[in-house]
Amino acid sequence: IISFHKWKAVVSTQSTGDMKLLGLTMCCPCITFGANAELLGEDWMLYCLFCILPGPMCYFGPFIRSKIRKTFEIEGTDNEDVLSYLLCPCLAIVQETQQLKSAGMKPGGEAMNRG
Repeated sequence: IISFHKWKAVVSTQSTGDMKLLGLTMCCPCITFGANAELLGEDWMLYCLFCILPGPMCYFGPFIRSKIRKTFEIEGTDNEDVLSYLLCPCLAIVQETQQLKSAGMKPGGEAMNRG
């Protein structure tokens, strides 16, 4: 029997870190999305560009979400991943970032320290 987990992340207005992450993602989702993709072995710049264009984002957003879901054995379907990006992509990105953080990964590490 395969045991599936739930997303560990819930956006809370009580947490300053959550609000900062939400603010960054609402203003510039490409940075957060690219950092998440980079942690999963994808190219930060490419995924950052995908995030700017609505067409590719409808495919690559759910792709990254599905990759996170499968990595952490989170219950859900590909259709739910697509819906999360169609209905509220910024909250989906924040939830994914928090999931990666809860696993000890540091989103934004390399992506944020370029230069």
